[in-house]
Amino acid sequence: MWICKILIYSLILGLVAAQICYDERPSGTRRVKFRRCCKDYKRVRGPRLRCIPQCKVNCGSGSCTKPNVCTCQKGYKNFNNDPSSRCVPFCEGCNRGTCQAPGRCVCPERHLMDEKTNNCMPQCASGCPNGTCITPNNCSCNQGYGLNASTQVCLPICKDNCRAANGFCAAPNRCECNSGFIAKPNSKSFECQPVCKNGCSNGVCRAPDKCECNKFYRKNIDGNCVPICEDGCVNGNCTAPDVCQCLPGYTKIGQNVCLAVCPAVCKNGDCVAPNECLCNAGYTKREGVCTPDCKDECENGFCEAPEKCSCNEGYKMDSENRIPDGNEQQLFPNLLKRM
Repeated sequence: MWICKILIYSLILGLVAAQICYDERPSGTRRVKFRRCCKDYKRVRGPRLRCIPQCKVNCGSGSCTKPNVCTCQKGYKNFNNDPSSRCVPFCEGCNRGTCQAPGRCVCPERHLMDEKTNNCMPQCASGCPNGTCITPNNCSCNQGYGLNASTQVCLPICKDNCRAANGFCAAPNRCECNSGFIAKPNSKSFECQPVCKNGCSNGVCRAPDKCECNKFYRKNIDGNCVPICEDGCVNGNCTAPDVCQCLPGYTKIGQNVCLAVCPAVCKNGDCVAPNECLCNAGYTKREGVCTPDCKDECENGFCEAPEKCSCNEGYKMDSENRIPDGNEQQLFPNLLKRM
């Protein structure tokens, strides 16, 4: 304990001794020693000689403890870390900002405080994707990206012309196809081709979902390319340009006309559909056969044609297109002879 006190006292004495210098000057026939403040020290008014160090600058929030050495108060430091400089408030970080008081950093306009580093970070309206905001609204792009000056957005750079091939530069030197396009297979360079979701058979997909039909083909109601039969294809399907294929149950009677087939003879009618016979006027289908209709029942005879009776053997037609029965023949023999 005593040793520590002795050391401190010795240091104080040494410091005081360093502030006071001794000179001699003539006084009559002899030289007299006197004390004065050493260089870079000045005397403090008072009965006793007391010297304090001098600093070229105002230490501010500190004290001039040695010649041109400012010792700062807590929370302050020498400007530019130069001991001969004044004492200014100290803030951790505070890059691009102003330390107005110990630990109190104020950011300039268009800067925000980064809570992690306590530095003032410049702000860019675009956010500087793929880059760094180096000054307000001024982005510096990462490697492989270029700055769009108007939007201040860093965009990837591709060696290939992605846009000319219906694509876009998605990342540095990586093109991707636009929506509605796919990469063209087996292409040595980047190239995109349009996609038609429903296919484009018998045609060429010129743009997304835009199918252009080949020659001699046209679009049907579903948007598909179908062949054209110039003369039509009655009761059939046009399977290729001017090629008509008959539907089941039909047979071709010309290049583009198919008729229904009825295996049974369709006498007194027309075969309007496979195995479907439509009777002519005056005929009715009975047991699958078109037979003539007669208003009268053609008694003792049969209906030979529409409204035309024919008599059975042994009978003759009367004047009313009626065939008399056996009793009438006995009552009017002469009449029947004349007939």
